[in-house]
Amino acid sequence: MIIRAPKGNIIFLSCLALGLIVLMLLVGFGFYLILSDQKYGQGHCDEIALNFAKTLNGQDQIGQMNTIVEHSRELVYLSRQALFAAPSLNVPAYTILADQLLAEAKGSALLVDQERNNQINIAVANCRDGITTLCKTRRKTGYRVFPWFFENQLSIQQVQFGSIEGNLSNIGGSPAIKDLRKFDLDHHYMDKASNLYYGNINAKLPEPDTQLPFYLSALPARVEDTDSPARLANFEAFIPTALIFKDKSRDFSKPEQLPGAVQVTGSMHIVTDKKENRLDIQSSSVATAPGALDSP
Repeated sequence: MIIRAPKGNIIFLSCLALGLIVLMLLVGFGFYLILSDQKYGQGHCDEIALNFAKTLNGQDQIGQMNTIVEHSRELVYLSRQALFAAPSLNVPAYTILADQLLAEAKGSALLVDQERNNQINIAVANCRDGITTLCKTRRKTGYRVFPWFFENQLSIQQVQFGSIEGNLSNIGGSPAIKDLRKFDLDHHYMDKASNLYYGNINAKLPEPDTQLPFYLSALPARVEDTDSPARLANFEAFIPTALIFKDKSRDFSKPEQLPGAVQVTGSMHIVTDKKENRLDIQSSSVATAPGALDSP
């Protein structure tokens, strides 16, 4: 004798199976949304970092500043050598003239360093203005994907200036001034293979001019009429030098060198169940400024 199962049990099992399938689909879709948000946040963070990096050397201000600093340094060195050699000529007027030329060269070096600091202030101000603009235009209310699923837009949490490890400067020393070249090589100011100065150094001159500042910033040099565009870089290669912005903090700093790279850290959050559950998604990007436009 065959006993049939009650019809209600079959309906119950069918509804249970359908409910489990729907639940699995919702869970899977939730994970898909989280991964999509993470990808969106990372892409937006990359875009912001690249835009900030382009402003750092968009007009080749770092490359031109390095060139002026190096030329000013050579002028001071040659003026000092001329003053040393003037007494041997037995013409007092030559000594007076050489001393005047040296004083002008040293004064010009200080003016160049003042302008370099001014360019640093401009880079910091441009970056902070960009952050303010982004904060104003950002949609603060976010988007409601489901009645119980609310996602917010990316917000900037931190911005740092720095450089990329191993980058040289874009400028080289004059091979005609052999004594200065030897001094630079002995003091590890210059890379012998490329004849380029190292990046992010203060290339001080010999005594008695060591007090003069000659800061050279790291920047990719132009190679065979090809300049380096702004691009994303690895986090491990980024060397931070100054904190430009941090959310809900006033602890900022100013870089000593003109920055050639920037790191942007942002976050977006997903809220469920009437803000009882919140998931924060962090994104971080590093971008380098465009390289020099003139050949070394």
